[in-house]
Amino acid sequence: MQITKLSFKKMTPMVEVWLDNSLGFTCHLDLVLKYQLETGMTLTEDVLESLRQDQLSLEAWHKALRYCLSRTRTVAEVKRYLSSKEVDTDLANSILARLVQDYELDDLKAVIEYDEQNRGRMGRRRIRSDLQRRGVSGSVIDAALGGRDAEDREAEELEAALALARKKIASDRGDDPGKVAMRVIGLLQRKGYSQGLIRKVADTLELKLY
Repeated sequence: MQITKLSFKKMTPMVEVWLDNSLGFTCHLDLVLKYQLETGMTLTEDVLESLRQDQLSLEAWHKALRYCLSRTRTVAEVKRYLSSKEVDTDLANSILARLVQDYELDDLKAVIEYDEQNRGRMGRRRIRSDLQRRGVSGSVIDAALGGRDAEDREAEELEAALALARKKIASDRGDDPGKVAMRVIGLLQRKGYSQGLIRKVADTLELKLY
């Protein structure tokens, strides 16, 4: 089939390739350059199939890249995303390898960032649970969070839990103290704080649990 026209779409890197005066396919400008496409050029079925496969690969890569750049992702999240887009397993693995090498796709980095963003408003159990749900292994979570001084971490968690509790108490001021105490306990449990730390909060604020 012969290329009869190349139509460059404005404000995009996409090019319409016309074959025998009919729209044949649309591909990325990179592929036009790679295959040196030009008007009058004849394309065999093998070349057309190669172009189509390369275009599918480029589309999958750009989708994965946009997905990763929208926020910090874990490897498992990207795998699930590519699977949802029905990307071939070999291609998905190739994309993942490129993201790891060139775009810092890294579970350890994701854990550290998530912990820094959330440790002031939720407990370790909740943070760990969220990360595991995002596909991060327990060993990676331990490696990322275990390096921090345990006493400093506990003091920081207690301070954050106390701040949450005081805010809840202030918003429920005037209600029955027992009910307020139970609401505070429920809030801290949902935020993933341990029972021992919740007890410390209750003792510090003299919450009437009974």
